[in-house]
Amino acid sequence: MANPRSPNIRNSKMVPASPGTEDSGGPSAPDVTVYVLLYGDYPELARRCLSSIRALAIDGSVGLRIGCNAISGDTEAVIRVLGMEPFVTVRSATNLKKYPMMKKLFQQTGAGQENFDIPTPFTMWFDDDSWLTAPDPQLWLAGVFQTMEAADLIGSVYTMALKGNQHAWIEGQPWYAGLPVPPGHRVAFCTGGWWTIRTEVLSRFHWPVPELLHRGGDVMLGELCRQQGLRVLSFHEGVAINADAEGRESKAPRRGFDSPPIGF
Repeated sequence: MANPRSPNIRNSKMVPASPGTEDSGGPSAPDVTVYVLLYGDYPELARRCLSSIRALAIDGSVGLRIGCNAISGDTEAVIRVLGMEPFVTVRSATNLKKYPMMKKLFQQTGAGQENFDIPTPFTMWFDDDSWLTAPDPQLWLAGVFQTMEAADLIGSVYTMALKGNQHAWIEGQPWYAGLPVPPGHRVAFCTGGWWTIRTEVLSRFHWPVPELLHRGGDVMLGELCRQQGLRVLSFHEGVAINADAEGRESKAPRRGFDSPPIGF
């Protein structure tokens, strides 16, 4: 994968902005809910991710919901030591894969595609191998909100060519708007380890769809945005995304590659 230089994808730098206002009743409710998915026996990943956003969650700058997908006792201990148990909202003792867990996190109050339970206008996602690196989390969050004023989805933008029957899968989706998707078509998308989106997009298109398991969801969300004319901006300042121990983006050890991408 390579970062695109497409005229349809805009790049944005972090700038100060206020995510909310205050009144006589105190600070406003958060405008974004942060979702973190922990998986398996990776306590150091959990520690690194949760520690980086803990201050924003504790002071109420963001809402936080944590999903625990077949996590180990050592990962449980990290949650406990950091005092993050109140933020754990979904647990599975077995590995449900990424997107079924995401769906449970987004629809906590019950089953059914219409039953979204995201209380804020914006939704932010962290895989456990992504973490906040910005020295000033409040300034970083302000930059996220500033960028979202002109976007529907932000993240680190890559392109990938469609393979297998992915073009046919796209053409069968209710959000397909008729834009050509020939085999080999390159999709611009925000890599799945961290992104922020308008919650209305998730609810309107019932995202993620039930067929998604682990691989390819980020690519298909990018194509959904193209088909629907939604605005995608590049923003990855201050956050390490699917990163290795040195913080190099998209260099984390691969997990979940036993599942084929959607459309195969």
